[in-house]
Amino acid sequence: MALHRTEHGFDDKMSRKNRVPLADCVAKAAEAALAARHFVSAIDVLVGIGWLDAPAVERWRRGQIDCLEEVVRANLPRISEAMRLFRSWATARGLFASQTAYVGRTPRRHTLRACFAGS
Repeated sequence: MALHRTEHGFDDKMSRKNRVPLADCVAKAAEAALAARHFVSAIDVLVGIGWLDAPAVERWRRGQIDCLEEVVRANLPRISEAMRLFRSWATARGLFASQTAYVGRTPRRHTLRACFAGS
């Protein structure tokens, strides 16, 4: 929690004018992943904006987490908004979506579920 001094004491909420818009965060994360690997996924964006950590993704790939959405540090409406912004960003750049099947890093090699709302 961040505390900010106000004329009446301290305020525990970050000023809205100091926040970077979600669209900018999504675009920056997507651009970085695209530049690094020549493709970008919803997972890349969520890791890039700080809502999902890489160790959680690895646990998911090892089958220790059923659905990746369970460990995203944002609520469903915010995840949906980020995925909508990601789609808009991709469309504006002429990128196309392709279905990706994530396979677990386990002996059974089962299909993993990401379950992102709106993706």
